[in-house]
Parts: sequence; structure tokens; C-alpha cells
Amino acid sequence: MYVSRHLGIPQPANSYACRAVASAVIVPGTEEQSTQPLESAKRRNSSFSEESSKRPRLASEISRNQTEAPYTTTEPARVSDRRKSGQLEERKRGQRLFGALLGTLSQSSSSTANKRRTDIEKKQQAKLELQAEEHEEQKKQRLKSLMAVRRKEQKKYDKQSMHIRHSNMLAQAHFLQTNAEPRLCYKPWELLPAEDARIKSQVEEAEGIIQREAAQYEPQTAEDSTESQAAAGSAVIEPRVNSEQQTDAAKETVGPGTNGHEELNGDANGETTDKNANVPPPDLQQVSADQQETLKDQDDDGGEMVEADEDMDQHKMAMDFIKDFLDPRVESRRTHLNSIQYNYLIGQPKGSPRATVFLFHGWPDLSIGWRNQIPMLLDMGFLVVAPDMIGYGPTEAPHVPPESIAFYSFRRIADDVQELARQLGVSRVILGGHDWGGAIVYRIALWLPELVTHIFTVCTPYTAPSKSYASLEEMVKSGRVPNFGYQLQLASGQLEEAIQSRGQIRQLLNALYGGATSNGLPGFDVKTGVQLDRLPQLKHTRLMSERLLDFYADQYAKNGIHGTLNWYRNREQNFKDELRLTNTTIRVPVLFIAATKDEALPPSMSRAMDKHIPHLTRKTVDTHHWALWEKPEEVNQIIREWLEETTMQQKSHL
Repeated sequence: MYVSRHLGIPQPANSYACRAVASAVIVPGTEEQSTQPLESAKRRNSSFSEESSKRPRLASEISRNQTEAPYTTTEPARVSDRRKSGQLEERKRGQRLFGALLGTLSQSSSSTANKRRTDIEKKQQAKLELQAEEHEEQKKQRLKSLMAVRRKEQKKYDKQSMHIRHSNMLAQAHFLQTNAEPRLCYKPWELLPAEDARIKSQVEEAEGIIQREAAQYEPQTAEDSTESQAAAGSAVIEPRVNSEQQTDAAKETVGPGTNGHEELNGDANGETTDKNANVPPPDLQQVSADQQETLKDQDDDGGEMVEADEDMDQHKMAMDFIKDFLDPRVESRRTHLNSIQYNYLIGQPKGSPRATVFLFHGWPDLSIGWRNQIPMLLDMGFLVVAPDMIGYGPTEAPHVPPESIAFYSFRRIADDVQELARQLGVSRVILGGHDWGGAIVYRIALWLPELVTHIFTVCTPYTAPSKSYASLEEMVKSGRVPNFGYQLQLASGQLEEAIQSRGQIRQLLNALYGGATSNGLPGFDVKTGVQLDRLPQLKHTRLMSERLLDFYADQYAKNGIHGTLNWYRNREQNFKDELRLTNTTIRVPVLFIAATKDEALPPSMSRAMDKHIPHLTRKTVDTHHWALWEKPEEVNQIIREWLEETTMQQKSHL
């Protein structure tokens, strides 16, 4: 009743039920809970009974009190549980907040450390890049210095080799050179007046050649010497070369003629040549004093600067690739021929070679273009040599200008071929050529008739030197050679301006090897040249695999296509040189294989060959310009049968 009145609940008058309900919801305080048991005990233990004064309880009230008792007894425990659970939740929430705070603090610290670590790494990376740049610059300087020393030594060797060659030429000129059968009755120790005159003319010709070459050599030597001194003076760091690398460098400078070719020092009659002619001069057998001085101050870098490691690695990769397409008897070598570095393939037959065959390629080709013919020639017992011509692939490609176009002239090529033969220790050779290579072998036979015994060409007819000059443009416009219209584009410089990257070079080669669009439109025409707008649309040529075309593109990308196109700019230089030729007839046996479908060099261009080549054999193959690849079996059979026939009939000094 106290609680009800305190809460302001109105109490109905004279209502026992209401009082019972009100007493059921009362939450007693602490004092009331402790006093109730005492009061009930007093009532039970009272000495007098008040039963008469109390109203008896009904059964419904008793049962209602029994059901309400648990509610009144469990409510405090439930409140206590809620308090405990609230405290626990508060504690967990605090722990979570504290953990999040710690995570935030640790993350901030880690970000600062990462930033500091990143700055340190950037500084280290910049330092390493700077060191790499300095190292590359040092490599360039060392290579530049080494090349200057090598050029200086090469000049000494070239001069001495030229003197030896001149002395041998002059000595040979004093002997009668004839293939005629001897007469039955004559005194062998006496010469006829005509023979005396021939010897005299031979001597005069040899002396003229010696004087001309000596006059050309001196100015070139002085100019190269000045360049070498300037290059040596600008070098900061000199290379260090160990003894094994010195031997390799000397071998490459001298050429392969001093190692592995002793069996070639004899000719077909068993006569031996002077082996000392192939031995390098004493100043090349040891490192020069100037070079030794530069080697003292150079720290050991593993020999990486000798001959430019990058270039040598490319050479090894190219050789590994060549082995996949060529006979295992073939290897790739390098040498210097009259101050120009050449790359060439050489194949050794089993036993002593019966003769030596030089193979020359054209445009756009490489020495590996003879890959189908080299094994056949090796099986026949020939020593085979196939150089990459000047301007192509790994061989040097002098840029014109500033260099002279004379580097690409037939006269210069003839001298380089003669020097390569000398290094290999052979005195007579068989020449084979295709495209520009065919023009080369004809001119070598005119300039150096004593070097050549046989000639075979594929697709290329012989055109005798003329006494009057006509430019290529005049010849094309006059209608004499309309099929040479493409050469005007090649010589103009338009193509090399448009074709720069390796990918563009690959597209160009694909077009030149017969690539066409899906509509059948060709990428190349002999009258107009390369169709530049069609190059990206061309399908792959059927003449070679993707891998082989990639190899060609890699080789051409070394020096670009400028050097290869200089061959179409040498017409006037060749004309001036050939004015000195007194003989335009080729008297050695010649095999000409014409391709009936060749549009660039049609068989009709060979009509006048019989007039200038008395020992001419004509053969035809029903194919296009790339006969070496399209019909290799037929071409090989023709060459094999002709070589067997001519070399057996004529016992020449091969």
C-alpha cells in the first residue's frame, strides 16, 4: 500500500483483490526483505492464535501466489546478469578500441619505414644506373682504344703483305705463263721472240700494278694514321687483354690462312707455295709496345672488352642458327681484307680438297643463300668459301658519304677476294655467283685472270665493259633495260628513308622474296620497285620459313640497308675503273644458268655472251629469280655435271 500510494496509483476502496495485485508487484527494499521472515516467525510462534480474526484464504489465491512467487524471486538475478553482461561488453569494446588504436599507430610507423626504405632503394638504383652508364662509357673508350691499336698494327701488316705480294707478282711475271702443248723440236732453254715479248709485257704489267697500288696505299695510310692517333688520344681507359685473347685477336686479324689450312699450300701439280707468305709479320706475333703500355694500367675485367663482347655474342648466336640450316662441316669466320672486316662461311671437305670454290651472293641475300649448294660442293671434294659481301650482315658497311663509293666497286672487291685467297693459302679458285654475285665473278675474271680457273653463274648474264658511259636513268628511260626500273628507286635513297626498323626490314624482305597480299597483289615490281603501301598487308612468302626470314632481318638490321643499296650507286665508279681494262674477253670455262621466269634478269639479256666468252655453256631452269631456293636439285645437278666434266678435261692449277 505504501508503494502504491507513493507511485500515485489510485486505490479502489474496500478491494482486497486490488491490494493483492499491488502487493504482488512490489519490489521490496533490503530492510523489508530482512524483516518479513521475522514477522512471519512471530506470527507462527505466537502464544495466542488469531485464526478467528483472519479471513481464510481461497484456493485460487493460494495457487496465484504460488505462480507469482518465482517471478518475484528471479527478477533480481536477471538484473544482475544484465549488469554483468553490460560490463563484459564494455570491457570487450574497450579492448577493441585499444587494439584498433595500436593497429593505427603501428601502421603509421610501418608507412614511415616503408617510405624511408623506398627512398634508400631509389638512391641505390640511381647509383647503380650511374655506375652502369660509366661502365658502358669505359667499355666504349677501351674498345675505341683497342681498335685504334689494331688499325695501326693492321697497316703494318697490310704494307708487308703488299710488298710480299708485289715481289711474288714480279717474280711470276718473269716466267712464261702458257697452257699450250710443247713443240716436238725446240730448245727448252731458249725462248722464242714472241715469248720474250710476252714476258716483257707481263713484267711491265706487274710493275704498273705495283706502282698503282703503292701510290694508292701511301695517302690512305697517312689518313688512317691520323685517324688512329686522334682515336687513341681521345681514349681514357685502355683495354686489358690476356695471352689467350691476344692469340684470338691475332688470328682474326691475320685470317684463317695461318691455322688449319696447311694442306692447301700445294697446287694441283704438287708444287708447294711459300708457307711464310701466310705467317704474320713479327710485329703481329706479339703485342705491340704501345699496347703493352696501355695494358699495365687496366684492371682485370674478365677480358670482356676484347673484340666487343656484344658483337661476338651475336656472331655466336648467328653461328648456332647457321648450323641448323647448313652442313656441320661449315663454320663462320671473320677476317680483315684490306682494312675492311668481312664475315664468311667456310666448309672443309674430307681429305685434301681438289679445288677451292668462292661463292658470291646478290641483293637482298647473304652468304647463307648458298645453303642448298654448299653441301653438294663439299661432297664433291671442294673447299667452299662464301663471304657476306661488303654492306651486308656482319661484314662492315661503309657509309657513303663520308666514305667513298669505291669501297663497293668491282675493282675493290677483286682485291678483297685476292687477299682472302692469299690468307687461305690458295692461288687459283673457281668462282660462283648469283645476282650481283654473278656480276662480281665476271669482273674478278677480268681484273685477276690469273686467279680464276672456272666460273658458274645463276641468272646473271655477262655484260662487257663499255667505252662510253650511260647512266642508269638514261638506260631505263630509253627502253634498253625497262626491267631495271626498280634500281632507280633503290639508288635514290627513298627506300632507306622509309625502311628503318627491324620490323620494316622484315616486311621489305618478305616483299622481295615474293610476298603478296590476300588479293594477289605483289609487294615488288621490277619496273616500279617496292610497293611501300602494301608491305603491312603482305602474307608470308613461300620461299623461306618464318625463322629463316627472322634471321635475314636480324642480319640486315645490324647495319641497316644503306650499305646494301650502295651497290646500285657504283655504276659510274665501275665505268671509270674499267677504262683501264685492255681485255674484255673471259677465256676460262663459264657455265651460265638462266631462269626462264626471271623478270629482273631475263634470259634475253644473255644474247651477246658468246661473243665475249668462247668457252660458254648454257643451261636453263624453269623457275624465277630465286632459282637457288626454288629449284635447288636441278641447279645442283647442272653445276655438278659441269664441274665434273670441265675439271676432269682440264687439269688446271686449282
